Amino acid sequence: MRTSTALAVAIVTGWVGVALFHPLFMAEATAVELSRLFEPPGAAAWLGTDELGRSIGSRVLAGAAVSCGVGFVVVALSLVIGTVYGVACAYAGGAVDAVGARVIDVFMAFPGILLAIALAGVLGPGAGNVLLALCAVGWVGFARLARAQTLALKHRDHVAVGRALGSGTCFILVRHILPLAAAPLIVEATFALAAIIVAEAGLSFLGLGAQPPTPSWGSMIRQGMQYVLVAPHMLLGPCVALMSVAISANLLGDRLRDRWQIKR
Repeated sequence: MRTSTALAVAIVTGWVGVALFHPLFMAEATAVELSRLFEPPGAAAWLGTDELGRSIGSRVLAGAAVSCGVGFVVVALSLVIGTVYGVACAYAGGAVDAVGARVIDVFMAFPGILLAIALAGVLGPGAGNVLLALCAVGWVGFARLARAQTLALKHRDHVAVGRALGSGTCFILVRHILPLAAAPLIVEATFALAAIIVAEAGLSFLGLGAQPPTPSWGSMIRQGMQYVLVAPHMLLGPCVALMSVAISANLLGDRLRDRWQIKR
């Protein structure tokens, strides 16, 4: 394994661990200390403090629960929904596939982030509503890819032999089609993870994500922008955290794509 790939895996895994144990950092992340406003990075606060004297380092760690948590949940749900939809449409064929393909085309005609912003605005602010909005647009890419893979695989000889032997539809899909379609879907999931986490940060930056005092990287960047001339260190932590996850997920996706020789 290349050093860069190992580093990418370590970074993504590390942030997942931080997100799982975020309650350990939440108390300090929400503790207000007005005597420590805009304190620069130091021994007491390794990333400094914000406009309310809260530890930025603790808020970055606690914010991983929202930013990374939403990203992983959205990717998992989108992967399942999109795969089931795409495989079902392609394997059924005929009018079912034609209608299913048109539905995918309609969703893909709109920029995903704009549609997510519109849905989040209608549903109202909150991490749960952002999750629903991102799921509503995130499944389309997986459905398109799963449909294309199924169309290419369902006429293979081993699938025809399975039908001739009397295998049921579910058995053929699970044993003969999904295993061969899994590799490109996993690669797509790694790229989608980076995109979804950045999208969640964008929605939180607009005030549509998790509401105060719950920290998230996007809302922390928005707060830091307001005090960039007074305390530029407020932007350092959330920006580096967001960048590290996005770059690592994309790098991991590139390595998997090259290893499995998948064309996007």
